[in-house]
Amino acid sequence: MALTPLNPQSFAGHTWRPMDSSAFARNVSLVELNASELPAAACHLPVGFVRNADGQLGLHAVLGVQPGKNLFVAADGSWLGGYWPLRLRLAPFALARSEAGDTLLCLNDEWWTPAPEHGHAFYAEGGQLSEQTAAVLQAGQQLLAGQAQTHALCTALDEAGLIQPWNPTVATEQGNIQLEGLSTIDEAALNALDAATLHRLHASGALALAYCQLISMQ
Repeated sequence: MALTPLNPQSFAGHTWRPMDSSAFARNVSLVELNASELPAAACHLPVGFVRNADGQLGLHAVLGVQPGKNLFVAADGSWLGGYWPLRLRLAPFALARSEAGDTLLCLNDEWWTPAPEHGHAFYAEGGQLSEQTAAVLQAGQQLLAGQAQTHALCTALDEAGLIQPWNPTVATEQGNIQLEGLSTIDEAALNALDAATLHRLHASGALALAYCQLISMQ
């Protein structure tokens, strides 16, 4: 995914519009979720834990069984799942962090095409973000704040010894495919927790996350 940070020098005079179909996400087979999304997402999408390159544990919706193939996008570009993840709702935008830790609003070069008609300006006069673009940035900042909280909840579950490898095997017409790199809640360990740990996880919201993840596996 090639991201280009917004800047008035490159994008002043250009326009954008929200995606009118989910066809752009055909090659997205795994997408990160925030904990706030999980109650709704768990009813429609399988969810697992994934560690990034830094060892940080996060929640991800599994959208396909093969890299680059999203089973929730229909041939006509409509979305077949009952829940639309927040990170896909930001399209054609995506988020990144600068070296200083600031939130950068970027364009996903694979998703954006100029919208000369009925589009929103990226920038208003004076080089400030337009009202519509600023609203996307605000939504993105809220998403990243939720991401930090989600990582903390996942860490709490991990430290309680509740995360175990999942790596399910899925039967397809081409044969069995094992999904690697996924983890799940260890239900036996969850049921064996002492009262103090159980109370702590409940108070933080991590316990609800654990149950939602188990439900999503169905």
